[in-house]
Amino acid sequence: MQANWRAYEAAYEAGNTNEIQSQFYQPKPLEQFFDTEADPWQVDNLVEQTASKARVRSLSKELDRWILETRDVGLISELDWAIPSASSMMPLPYFLSDERRVEDGK
Repeated sequence: MQANWRAYEAAYEAGNTNEIQSQFYQPKPLEQFFDTEADPWQVDNLVEQTASKARVRSLSKELDRWILETRDVGLISELDWAIPSASSMMPLPYFLSDERRVEDGK
């Protein structure tokens, strides 16, 4: 780890960082949505703001569609890779095959 990151982490652990600086080390919410023009440092998460909810919902549906269309496997955990699926195939071949079942668009 670079010296500057070690110093940053030490400052956080000592309680010497402000709220914005501390965000880097804190758990992230499941979804984040930023106005990158007004907030280029992505500090203010807009996901819960009423004005953003329709756009977040739309983008989430589009992401779900894209994941299915491209057969993106990035969300399969390492544990799931090791456990055969209900079809008795290993998860990756099953997910990439035409045998996989998709219910309710997910």
